[in-house]
Amino acid sequence: MSRNATEEQIRQRFRELARQRHPDRFQGADKVRAEVEFQEITQAFNVLVDPERRRGHDLELSRRNGATGADPRQLAKIFLQRGIKAYKDKNFFEAADSFDRATQADPGNAQAWHHLALACSQHTSWLDAR
Repeated sequence: MSRNATEEQIRQRFRELARQRHPDRFQGADKVRAEVEFQEITQAFNVLVDPERRRGHDLELSRRNGATGADPRQLAKIFLQRGIKAYKDKNFFEAADSFDRATQADPGNAQAWHHLALACSQHTSWLDAR
């Protein structure tokens, strides 16, 4: 999809891909691969139809492609917002990932570090008690 695709274009393409790659259409190893692909398609759709998540995704793509002008503080703010939402939804893994990205974008952001620590403390296997 082009980066300036409309929400309706995204929905239409999602429906096409969902019909083609739905796991119920496959058997055996192909079904397992289709399940993974279907989850990826669904996750991409959920990001692209949510304006805030899409904006964050676009900023991340710009950063990965070496585009200059992406404000690290703004990027950290977007990741913080994404992480806070995930934390409230009790999706601590996604929250920790978002907070980690916020700390990478703006290492001096104490709020990002604080939230990262909170998210990590919610998953006991991430704590090293030894």
